[in-house]
Amino acid sequence: MLQLNNSFKQMIPKIAVSSNSLIVAVSLFLLLFTNFRFIVNVTEYYPLNLANIVFILSVAVLLFAVNVILFSLVCIRFTTKPILMLILLLAASTAYFMDTYNVIIDDVMIENIVRTDTAEVTNLISINQILYILLLG
Repeated sequence: MLQLNNSFKQMIPKIAVSSNSLIVAVSLFLLLFTNFRFIVNVTEYYPLNLANIVFILSVAVLLFAVNVILFSLVCIRFTTKPILMLILLLAASTAYFMDTYNVIIDDVMIENIVRTDTAEVTNLISINQILYILLLG
């Protein structure tokens, strides 16, 4: 049995991913999948036409660049994976609330999250939220 496990491990190729590549990939994932409601709200105020395309693209590039810069400052060699995993789980949760309630998370929303008690949390948990966290997180 032990020999079977070792041979199975040898069949799986090891892929080395640098911290920088992981940070860029997570930032791109966050931009494309967890900020959908934000992009939709931006395109409501700035319709997708030739005059606004540069602005909308610049918002997307800025959001991506800010994520990469912030993750690069916080993620140090051995903390990269745990921090990015936590960020993905938090982003999946916030994506659920932004998509479900059509809100944008700001400082007031974060303050309300901190003040939420256990009873409110249990009332807010749903199957859709669990699916968001499993699929996006």
